Amino acid sequence: MMEEIIVIRCMDRRGGKRLDQKKKTESAQGRAVYELALGGAEVESVYDDVDSRIENGDVVRIDYMPHGSTEPGIKGCGAVATAQQVARGQRETSERLKERYVQRLEGMGVELEKLSSSEAETAIARAEMNALEEHLKKRGLNVPIVYSPMAFGKEDEQHGEKLAVMFRFPTTRTMEADLEALKKTGTSLKQEDTYLVSCGNPERALVSLEMAVSVIGAKDIFLVATNDREFNALSKFQDTLAREPFMNGASISLRKIDGNRSKIKI
Repeated sequence: MMEEIIVIRCMDRRGGKRLDQKKKTESAQGRAVYELALGGAEVESVYDDVDSRIENGDVVRIDYMPHGSTEPGIKGCGAVATAQQVARGQRETSERLKERYVQRLEGMGVELEKLSSSEAETAIARAEMNALEEHLKKRGLNVPIVYSPMAFGKEDEQHGEKLAVMFRFPTTRTMEADLEALKKTGTSLKQEDTYLVSCGNPERALVSLEMAVSVIGAKDIFLVATNDREFNALSKFQDTLAREPFMNGASISLRKIDGNRSKIKI
């Protein structure tokens, strides 16, 4: 059985190429990278995914990859910025976003109103990692967690006018390979324009998808399956998503790709 690293990262479009390179590097050393991606790299929605992977695989560590220090003038984490604006009364948002990104974090001891954006990103990362460590301890799962923040610069800022978000179930495949496989379905997305949301339960992705659409401004959601089981699950989720108020004006597309053609190429 191949050793695995679980990555929990922010859904930020700028992180896709970073993670693809990490997957290729680790694969060359005989390790697979199992990727989970959510808005703000929040951990509560992926507890079940982490537990299952550790219990059924050979997980050697968890790399926690939220936003890190960025160059002056470069945008930080949109989820953190939104949480601070809501906490300061500068922005209105849905109860779902408020509960997940404001009330939950303040309940974990993060003083969103008082901190600078970089201080808030660091404090949230520390709180999320502590919560994950406590969860693993309660479950009797002994896997180290490594803090590996992603810092972005000017070279990461390029993107087109229309942003999209892709949901897929957790995988070791690269995002680049899945986007290439999507072309065979008639869908062409650029990696630098595409946010990635990935967790085992699509319902738990709703808050991240809402953040991507209603706050960040993504206009299209693509639900990507690699087999009949995933396709059927995402077909039901598509109906749920279509009824969400935040989807007003945004499109939803369900696609099935050949996952076997999306394997990592070194």
